[in-house]
Amino acid sequence: MSERNQNTTVPYVQEGERVFLFDGVCRLCSFWARFLLKFDRHRRLKLATVQSDEGQAILSFFDMPLDEYETLLLVENGQMYVKSDAILRILKLLPFPWPALSCFRRIPLSVRDWIYDRVARNRYRLFGKNSVCAAPRAEDESRFISKKKSLLMEIREALQTDFEQVWPIFYQVVSAGETYAYATETSREEAYKIWMEAPRKTFVCEEDGEILGTYYLKTNQPGPGAHVCNCGYMVAANARGRGLASAMCEHSQKTARELGYRAMQFNFVAVTNEGAVRLWKKLGFAEVGRLPGAFNHPSAGYVDALVMYKRLVD
Repeated sequence: MSERNQNTTVPYVQEGERVFLFDGVCRLCSFWARFLLKFDRHRRLKLATVQSDEGQAILSFFDMPLDEYETLLLVENGQMYVKSDAILRILKLLPFPWPALSCFRRIPLSVRDWIYDRVARNRYRLFGKNSVCAAPRAEDESRFISKKKSLLMEIREALQTDFEQVWPIFYQVVSAGETYAYATETSREEAYKIWMEAPRKTFVCEEDGEILGTYYLKTNQPGPGAHVCNCGYMVAANARGRGLASAMCEHSQKTARELGYRAMQFNFVAVTNEGAVRLWKKLGFAEVGRLPGAFNHPSAGYVDALVMYKRLVD
């Protein structure tokens, strides 16, 4: 079971909702989804594929792998249940006779999950694999969680007045000392120069007038290196796990190409920032350098920092 602070909302999951996440290309998992759509007559469960934007955001929220799907997952009351626990909790939500199968809970968890893992790791070979991710039928769309409520989100160039909302995000991230090589006591005035004045461009991610994230774009090195840009991204704590970092990174790459940059480089990514490292790799960035013990993390001590790089043109 994985859990987060109960005061933090799981992305795309409304209060009181239970969400079943499944591998949309696995035929066995898709069978499970159809089974639930048929027998969950009281509509106690919402569904999402792990490959969907919503599924990826939820996995990221719980620090789960974004590209290795070896378990069905259940999100309930801010907690994530996996493997046999997820299945047994789901069966208890269904009408008679399915809850009776929860008696298998008497079997030790290690034994249940050992059996589960054997099936999960061989599911494509045993049951087959779809060529594309399963999409809900029109009549089932209401049963799947949706990000439609976030369609009003906009990434736009920052205005000077936006710093009123950017500063709390900057302060929250920098004062933690876990991801950026800025002094934890950076003042508001210094932050304005760093984030709003020094970069070539600064953008904000806004939803219904509230700024939830921000990024800067600047030339990484002058002269012979001026064709490579550098970006930095920050997301408000109450908006993490919703895919904002991914959206801003993709937006920044498009903007960089429009500005004539040929590559993008992240100079100092702490290895302890595992979520960011996974995301940058997923978005095509390669680890091209490692600086041993270069980042002084407040709790992990001296950890390696990565240099990550992506070509933007062929």
